[in-house]
Amino acid sequence: MLTNLSVMAPLFTMMALGYFLGKTTLFKQGSGAAQALSSYIWTVAIPSLLMLLIADKPFPSGQELKVVGVYYLALYTIYFLAAFVISSLAGAKKPGRAIFAFSCCFGNLGFMAIPVIDGVFGDDGLRILLMIMSFHSMTLLPITIMLSEGYSGTSASALDTFKRSLLSTMKNPVIIFLGLSLIWSATGFGLSDLVKNILALPAGSAAPVGLFAVGLTLSRVKLGGLVISAVPIMVLKLLALPALVYFFTSAVFDLPDLWVRVATVTASLPTGVLAFTVASGYECNRERVSASILGSAIASIVTLPVIISFVIN
Repeated sequence: MLTNLSVMAPLFTMMALGYFLGKTTLFKQGSGAAQALSSYIWTVAIPSLLMLLIADKPFPSGQELKVVGVYYLALYTIYFLAAFVISSLAGAKKPGRAIFAFSCCFGNLGFMAIPVIDGVFGDDGLRILLMIMSFHSMTLLPITIMLSEGYSGTSASALDTFKRSLLSTMKNPVIIFLGLSLIWSATGFGLSDLVKNILALPAGSAAPVGLFAVGLTLSRVKLGGLVISAVPIMVLKLLALPALVYFFTSAVFDLPDLWVRVATVTASLPTGVLAFTVASGYECNRERVSASILGSAIASIVTLPVIISFVIN
């Protein structure tokens, strides 16, 4: 446990630094600064990391792709359970039920997972994470939009909405560079030392800049007195999802230990801030979602080290 805390402490410290500086006059335009840093992470840092860890390595095996499929099998079990059963019990109104489910499953992978997985499992773990992460927005966002449109009574346009959302997601730099990295990996050429040295600098910045951006963004999130209403989301995201991922990857499909550990820890990350953007777009559940984002980030200070200790011991 002490070893895990020594790994986690710098990560949460960097996030706390962004949070508290976001409250000062140094970052009067905190949301704008956070957006700029986020854009850098998604368009420069993570694509560089993808090239280093996938393009320069052997093409992913069928087993490596299997862990991605198993991860999303568990994730969508929780998602649809949340969307069609738990959200109603928790008092979520239509179309907020799909957004409730999105908040239960959409983790802060781009900013928090990279430093956590890198610190605990190294490059081999990061490679698995990046493959899991590449399908995160690409699948969750279109399905959530389609369900939300259906709940709003505009189901006739749900398919068109799904197509537009999917096409928009496919333009994401992470998706584009994943494809390019896989293509280059298939050639077996690898990357030259010069190219690797060029990519190493932005790739290395993904973790610290991402954590600072998370803190800066959270400094603008308000709990709004809705901590209790956010508890179901937090329980599903921080406990139920990683538990099911662990069960599926270890007991049901018997995947290699490293992949089980990476998938489980990835599932245990707090709710990502994109959930608030989606909630704002449909003007529902914004207060509950914002409370779950901040609340799950705070709670993960305890739950994340515990889960890491569980999977590696």
